[in-house]
Parts: sequence; C-alpha cells; structure tokens
Amino acid sequence: MVDMIPKVFEYFASVRTTRGEILMTPGDLMRAIVPVFPPSESNLVRDGSLRGERRPGELHCAPSEFFMLFDVNNDGLISFKEYIFFVTLLSIPESSFSVAFKMFDIDNDGEIDREEFKKVMALMRGYNRQGAYQKGGNRTGFKVGSRLENGGLVNYFFGEDGNKRLQLENFVQFLRDLHHEMIWLEFSHYDFKSSGTISAKDFVLSMVASGDIRHMNSYGKINGFLTRNDFQRAASHVCGISLSENVIQLIFHLFDANQDGHLCSDEFLRVMHRREREIAQRTKSGIMNPV
Repeated sequence: MVDMIPKVFEYFASVRTTRGEILMTPGDLMRAIVPVFPPSESNLVRDGSLRGERRPGELHCAPSEFFMLFDVNNDGLISFKEYIFFVTLLSIPESSFSVAFKMFDIDNDGEIDREEFKKVMALMRGYNRQGAYQKGGNRTGFKVGSRLENGGLVNYFFGEDGNKRLQLENFVQFLRDLHHEMIWLEFSHYDFKSSGTISAKDFVLSMVASGDIRHMNSYGKINGFLTRNDFQRAASHVCGISLSENVIQLIFHLFDANQDGHLCSDEFLRVMHRREREIAQRTKSGIMNPV
C-alpha cells in the first residue's frame, strides 16, 4: 500500500519542471484525494494523465483555497513532500491525535511547540499507511529532502519564526475543517448543476464507499447474505452512522440483483472491493467509472 503513494502522486500530477521534478496543481490534489464517480446525471467518463492517456477531467467544484495551505513556497504548486504531509493529516483520527498530542504536552498546558509537533506527526505516521512513506525512493521526479513536517502548514501553525505554540483544540478543529472540506468538495462535485442537491444514486454510491471491507468480509464468511436489518446494524456499528429506511431502500434497490430482499455478500463485496481498490484510503482514486 505504501508503494502506491508515489504512484498516485505521479498519476495525478500534471506539472514537470525543467529539472524533472513532478508537481501537483490544487486541482490535481483534489482529484487525487477526493474519491468520486462521474455524476450519474452527466455524460462524464474517467480520464487519466499517464503516458498515452488524455489529461485528467476536472472535478466539478470550485478550487479549494484550503489546499493551498500545503503550498510551501506559494508558487501555486504542491510537491511530493507536501502531498505526503497532506495525506498524513487526513488519515489521522481525532482521538488518536489527542492522545499523541497529550503525550508530548510535557507541562500539560494544552499547547505544544514546533519541535514537539514534529514528534507528534512522526508518531502518527507510524499508525497510518498513507503517511508511512517518508522517502522519495529512486523514482525520477520525487524530492522529499527536508523533514516532512517543515511545510507551509507548520509555518501557518507556528509562524515564520516557529515561536508560536499550537493548542490542541485549535489543531483538532483544523482536522475537523479539513475533513469537512473533503465532504463539501465531494458533494459539490456531484451537484454539478449547482442546485444544492445530488441524486439518490450518487448519494448511495458515496455512502457505500465509506464501509469497512474487512468487517463486511468477515460477516459474509458466516452468513453469506445481508438482510436490511443486518445492513442497518453494520452501518451503525462499523461506520458509526444511522441509516434511514429510505436510504436502506435505495441501497438494496441498487445492489439486490434478484430482488429477494437480501444482499448477496459475494456480489456486494465484489463491488465494494472494486471501490476500495480505486480509492485506497481516499488517495488511490480520482474520477472513476460508475459501478
């Protein structure tokens, strides 16, 4: 999985400097991070940016100024180092960060300095797959150089001189805002008519993509199929969400092929596994083909 990180970056990055360095535009970063299908009511198809493919299709939402916090030198482009820092932050659960933060808050005043923050980030990369890749490897065009934490966002938190201190509540709020931005970008993409709504199919596909394949697969080995109650209970326990009866009906309408009131685990997991391979922790996909 770690090996996929530079591949994903290379796939979506559209800029190569005269020195051979590969860089992302804000739009490239959005396509690499936000896992979306083409809107169901549009005629879009998935585009790629590898050799021999067409340029990647644009996400159907406004560029995110939020992402430019990860642009260290304000050149409008995002380096491989900045990309790794971004996906590391995005993959940190709020509860895990709070624990790590408090471990390095020696005087227990709810604040840490720049160097302590670097230690927290190094620790958190050990608990997630996306941030584990710290080396540029031997792939042409990737430069990591300095420590990953020496990015523009750290300057945003601690100031240019690095003397400001970061409060736990401020950073946790930043993480919440980051995840909210991701959700808003995904919704805005599907709302390509700018009507303030998305179709039921787009909503269901987005919702199903949030499930944990490992838990679903374990259940399927025992039962072989899922009833509506089973699915609703799994959504509550695994995803931490409460699905209404209308949403359950939509999901079963899409995936219950023989209309017997059950989801065949083999067919359902095939769709889910395909989706998981394409998004891979929200960084292995951009615009994808519909199921």
